Amino acid sequence: MTIWRSQRNLCKGVRLLQQDVQELLEKPLCHSKEEDGDEGEDDEELENIALWSGGLCLPFDPDEYVGAVTIKTDQGGSGERFVASRDLDAGTLVLAECAIATGVKAVSFYRSLYNDASASEADLPMGIDTAGVLSALVDVILVAAEESTKALRDVFGKLKGLYPRTKKELKQLGKWESGETRGILDRHLDKELTDMLQRIRGRVDIDDPAREKERLKWVVSLNALGMYQQSEQFCYSKAGFDKMEAVGLFFLASFFNHSCSPNVCRYSISEWMLFHTIKPVKKGEPLTISYVEEEHLEEPLWLRRAVLAENGYQRFKCVCPKCVEQRDDPSQTEEGCPVMQPFQDGFDEELLKLPPNQRLQHIQEVKSAVEEALQTRRVLLSDRIQLSLMEGAAHAQLRNFDEADRAWGRAYEVATEALPDNDEHLVALSTLLACCAACLPPSEQSHFMLETWLATAVRIHSVCFGGGVHLYRQRYRVELQQLDNFPPDTHDTVREAISSVLTRLECAEMRQRVVARRKRKILHRMFVWTKRRRPA
Repeated sequence: MTIWRSQRNLCKGVRLLQQDVQELLEKPLCHSKEEDGDEGEDDEELENIALWSGGLCLPFDPDEYVGAVTIKTDQGGSGERFVASRDLDAGTLVLAECAIATGVKAVSFYRSLYNDASASEADLPMGIDTAGVLSALVDVILVAAEESTKALRDVFGKLKGLYPRTKKELKQLGKWESGETRGILDRHLDKELTDMLQRIRGRVDIDDPAREKERLKWVVSLNALGMYQQSEQFCYSKAGFDKMEAVGLFFLASFFNHSCSPNVCRYSISEWMLFHTIKPVKKGEPLTISYVEEEHLEEPLWLRRAVLAENGYQRFKCVCPKCVEQRDDPSQTEEGCPVMQPFQDGFDEELLKLPPNQRLQHIQEVKSAVEEALQTRRVLLSDRIQLSLMEGAAHAQLRNFDEADRAWGRAYEVATEALPDNDEHLVALSTLLACCAACLPPSEQSHFMLETWLATAVRIHSVCFGGGVHLYRQRYRVELQQLDNFPPDTHDTVREAISSVLTRLECAEMRQRVVARRKRKILHRMFVWTKRRRPA
């Protein structure tokens, strides 16, 4: 009788809920906070985090956000890493953290330190980024010391949790070297660190100041991350986003290991770094990022290792599943898979200065010279993408939009092979192809291409950055204003077409959100109803 009564009550509850569903679906698609009450506050908080992450400044100062991740110690205690504490969908925000210290762009720091306004990237010593963050870290520690002993110990508590932690680990690394021959940089850092440690002496537990000074250099060198904003967009340099480059030292973010097949992407806004999954992740699976540019991750093993060393990871040897699988493969060695570079440094910049017709001629000459290498994939994937992008831009400026669409389509195909799933650069390429479709003669096919490419851009953007169509509009506002690859008289047409499609996508997105909220409310009502009527 009890079982029968429970089933009868459940069926009655389902019928009542079906009526509620019909009533809810018949309501106009509008939403207010008063309608939801306190339900879904966590979802709203995550949406807020996703929304503020796309602007150029934070509208508020949120607390540190840590999602469904846990820190796991490797076997033998050799290291610690982030793993998923539950199954995660693509696009899940797993961490939002503010930097402990942020260093200015390396060139700016070098010019101020050496009083050399003409210094360029080529003049920079290897350790200049580390030096910039170290100087900022010294300031952070001294400010914390002035505030209170507790604040000072909080900062050092985080620093002690970063590798290298022990005397043994520090001994294995040896002495940190800046790579600067004149010694100015090393003397500057030694003086700053010595003065700082002397001023806080007795307030924190430091056994050996000389060893701690060396340890802090390695802590910054091995754990700092580059911070870039809007870096995937074609307007990155012209719009001035490159002037916002920085290097930051993070505590929790240091537990993300490198992988040549990463499942997490990162991006920065102000002094914050946010991390989203770019593919589904199973519970217990490591969460990994790439320490180098993503376009190098599909290159041969020997080249990936060379790129890691070039980016300051000389002592790091990647042991991700992909590298382990390829380490005994002869085709992954430099002898077995040599890579040809068709471009010299600055070649693309010089090419862009030429008129479109001459540029196309030079591109065809380069393609003919390396045709065999292109067929055997012995040209860097990034160079193959760049070649197609420049070819498409030249066709677009000559109003050959069909040819431009084909060239940029080839760039997108190569990018999908070369880049991880849902990589941010695919957003910029999809947007470019959508703009090209808007320039084609009006037809059902061109309209379908426009909607398809723009929907693809918004979908991948939502995975990488969150925020849906609203955030996409915000982050790509400057990109869609400049449209450097297109003739000036097409700009208004492109913007109008893009805005129209985005408005429709935004309306569809709002409908999906409202329906999802209503489903959650229905499930909540069903749970409460059955709980109240459950027989004793």
